[in-house]
Amino acid sequence: MIRTEGLTKVYESKSGRQEALQDVSIHVDKGDIFGIIGMSGAGKSTLLRLIGMLEQPTSGKVWIQGQDVSMLTQGQQKEQRKKLGIVFQGYNLLMQKTVRENVEFPLRLSKTPRTQRRERAQELLKVVGLGDREGAYPAQLSGGQKQRVAIARALAPNPELLLLDEPTSALDSFTTASILELLQDLNKRMGITIVIITHEIGVVERVCNKTAVLDLSRVAEQGYTSEVMANPRAEATRRLLGLGGGFHG
Repeated sequence: MIRTEGLTKVYESKSGRQEALQDVSIHVDKGDIFGIIGMSGAGKSTLLRLIGMLEQPTSGKVWIQGQDVSMLTQGQQKEQRKKLGIVFQGYNLLMQKTVRENVEFPLRLSKTPRTQRRERAQELLKVVGLGDREGAYPAQLSGGQKQRVAIARALAPNPELLLLDEPTSALDSFTTASILELLQDLNKRMGITIVIITHEIGVVERVCNKTAVLDLSRVAEQGYTSEVMANPRAEATRRLLGLGGGFHG
């Protein structure tokens, strides 16, 4: 489904050269809930943006469904991006639009007929448990409800892959549990592949079948979550698990 090979991203600025990612190689299979975990500054969000074709790597490759996306034209990348649903940290909802209008927004951009996009939005709001809030505005919603709207909006174009950047970082424990249950349900019900960027070890332990641990912009280790957590090889993983050792973000 997704494969990266030797992925490196370097940012140049007046203050110097920053390597956000160094030689990152991961493999996500269709149907996975794949966790990418690490502390702030480890390179997690940069990796998500490269997978989502929102930025270009300095070197290395990204394959999505066997397609080397670096070989695509800008127009082809735009079409490929339609197969991805991305939920950014902070929800990014349109505050002057209703819940239903927010979910409809990507369908409006693709010129989906009004009746079809309304039906799709109403269907997805029921799926995420907000069927009775379609006329509400984001300011009237809790953090967990806003996250559900953002997820519904990302699902509107019927993507094959859902990318989420810190989907539970601003939520309390009860709401976090409900969002993770929703993601598991979407994975099973729709067969959608999910990649979760997080710094919370409990998130990957609860819902991710596979995990990659990032540290100092590199992959410290990766594999099946149960194996990584039961027998951590990297110092970074041990630190995340509270087993001691230093962690470098």
